[in-house]
Amino acid sequence: MAKKVLAISTSFRKGGNSDRLMDAWIQGAEENGNTIEKIYLSNNKIEKCRGCLACQKIGHCVIKDDMTEILTKMQDAAAQQGFQVIAGVAAVAQHSMLPQYATGRPDKGDESTLEKFSTQILEKLQAGDTTPPNMPGNRPYKKAGGGLVPAASSACKNCGLCVEKCPVGAIDPKNPRITDKSKCIGCMRCVAICPEHARSVNKWMLAAAVLMLKKNCSERKENQLFL
Repeated sequence: MAKKVLAISTSFRKGGNSDRLMDAWIQGAEENGNTIEKIYLSNNKIEKCRGCLACQKIGHCVIKDDMTEILTKMQDAAAQQGFQVIAGVAAVAQHSMLPQYATGRPDKGDESTLEKFSTQILEKLQAGDTTPPNMPGNRPYKKAGGGLVPAASSACKNCGLCVEKCPVGAIDPKNPRITDKSKCIGCMRCVAICPEHARSVNKWMLAAAVLMLKKNCSERKENQLFL
């Protein structure tokens, strides 16, 4: 029996890598005769909701930890909002700050894999199997480390675009060169949208991140499905 599927994107870059991963999954769902509705949350004002975004403060390759913290937090957050979690996917995309890792992904192989994942998830749903997936994770959660916080250079024209688009309100509206490190989740949306290219991450911290990821992210990682 065909289902109506609501695909919710929290990606701050419409058409970016995360969006492409979702589209690959959606294609598989559509091929199975399901109706898809896709919505974006990035431009909505959701004052109290932080969802799973805070996990980005971990600041290192999530695949290295087998998605242990992110998947667990996402599962719990969804359940708290009344959703019944029956599956989870850990999908690989090119790193937004360090494009030398997972370069060019999602690729054709990823798209094919995600389409298959979509079919498997829908088969479970159609069978009436609502058992929660056995996803790796830690409860209580591990304490997240400090993330990479962008800063503004003298090129900043105080246009306020970053203030308007920051999903957690971390940038001071009176002085956009000031960022609240306790609020910043390191999503890099401000870096991506700045018309003056005035926002960036400290080059020494970025270099340290490159070295930290090199050992665990140099080889190809495959997508994972949890049912």
